[in-house]
Amino acid sequence: SYCPLCNSAVAYDRRVGDRILDFGTSGALLNSSLVMYDRQTESLWSHYTGQAVAGHLVGAELDLIPVQTVSFEAFLASHPDGRVLSLDTGHFRQYGQNPYEFYDSNNRPFLFSGPTDDRLEPITRVVALREGAAGAVIPNDLLAERRVVPFTFAGRELVALFEPGTASALDTSLIADGRDVGATGVFERSVGGRLLDLSVADGGGFIDAASGVVYDILGRPSGSGGTDALEPVEHLDTFWFAAAAFYPDAQIIGQ
Repeated sequence: SYCPLCNSAVAYDRRVGDRILDFGTSGALLNSSLVMYDRQTESLWSHYTGQAVAGHLVGAELDLIPVQTVSFEAFLASHPDGRVLSLDTGHFRQYGQNPYEFYDSNNRPFLFSGPTDDRLEPITRVVALREGAAGAVIPNDLLAERRVVPFTFAGRELVALFEPGTASALDTSLIADGRDVGATGVFERSVGGRLLDLSVADGGGFIDAASGVVYDILGRPSGSGGTDALEPVEHLDTFWFAAAAFYPDAQIIGQ
């Protein structure tokens, strides 16, 4: 599911108990984020949290699957045989067009009436994580500056990575012409029980100081030496106003 208003792409396991649910868009919003419904029970679900907020399944929660928003070039380099959704859907849609021109540069959330947390500007791009009721965000500006940000959250040693080269889907009318907002990834910092020390590699990617292994933005190692990929961590690439609305006590990494 993708919601442009809060700028977040998510993937969930659609199994709940012994049911496999089919989802659609309800047309409702919660904190300016999309609200889904399932066709089996017509319960309403928050796109942002994966929780059923009304209906027969209220209180149920979908399991989040880690995903990243990257350029097609980065995806293809990492997964040359990867599967891609077809544009031939039987419907006439301008899939490469952005109906919210310059939304991510006007700093005014659309259809959001809740309080804003002034620790960051509302439309600041952040990487958001949650563990139970706890939340944390990393501003993309910090990630763009440092490229590699190791941090601890909920007792876990993690690392966030940033790579330029991904166009904004919420800038110009034609998405491919959008300004470069980069791509992020969040991963467990250890591989095989060893804590990695990553930095930007000269030829692109991120190199571990001890092993010399280079990882791409999707956490996959270069070469065919049998090195394990980095373990992805569930997170959202999103706007600050939405992260703060859902996780009002969120820690801001780097502040």
